[in-house]
Amino acid sequence: SLAVAGLDMVIALLSYRIQLQLTQSCADSLRCDLMEGILRQPVSSFSGRDVTGYISLFNNDINRLKDIYFSSVFNIYQGLWSFILSMAALLYFSPWMGVFLFAVGLVSINLPSLFTKTLHRKQEEQMKNAEQHISLLHDIFCGYWIIKNHVAERFFRDQYHRMSGKLAQADFQGE
Repeated sequence: SLAVAGLDMVIALLSYRIQLQLTQSCADSLRCDLMEGILRQPVSSFSGRDVTGYISLFNNDINRLKDIYFSSVFNIYQGLWSFILSMAALLYFSPWMGVFLFAVGLVSINLPSLFTKTLHRKQEEQMKNAEQHISLLHDIFCGYWIIKNHVAERFFRDQYHRMSGKLAQADFQGE
């Protein structure tokens, strides 16, 4: 039963890490694709929308997708594996083992509270990178006409790609 409980924890940890990597990778890809599309559009199309609308796309909408859609899908997958292993253990051993597995499950749920200090530090770093991301977005969108007139799209696109990757890495470590 300890082996089954350990296997359940390992699968949960692996599932969580894979979830974070895929979620951050998708968010990074979405942000970069959004920036590519915005920098490709003509100035006349850009001027029809407020800068805060663009910034909202990068922050609110992408974060909402990460928090609601991706997390829900992966949590279902992780829960399914945990349920299957628990049921297999219960059927194989005995119903009394269910009480033991329940206790181990409670411990594994409360285990992350031991790492709150490290998590807090990582989340502060994540917030700092998010602020830098917003600042860069603001600079790009407020200076959009200057960027287009001086044909500096490549420079700002590359700068944005680096910042987006840095934000994705900070988000991954902060989760």
